[in-house]
Amino acid sequence: MSATIWKFTLRGGEDNQYWADMPVEARVLSCGYQGRDFVVWAIVNPTHPQKPHRFHIAGTGHQLPGGVRAENLVGRIEIGTQPLIFHVFDLDAHT
Repeated sequence: MSATIWKFTLRGGEDNQYWADMPVEARVLSCGYQGRDFVVWAIVNPTHPQKPHRFHIAGTGHQLPGGVRAENLVGRIEIGTQPLIFHVFDLDAHT
């Protein structure tokens, strides 16, 4: 089966840790904020089994925990008219 782009709503939030059930080997493309939810889009193979895929979301000026690497940055999200800026990191990125 060919690759497909799917959207995933991130769940969690405790200690800025989030997750979404995604097919194994999903490749995260981008991030956003819809309604009141952080979301990501990924290229997936829909036939692959799903597993929790982990993310860390940090506000500007917040300290990053160990294991969060710059090369795993998915993107940034602005919320509001005087925006709060959040940075989304893919903790399960295939590097």
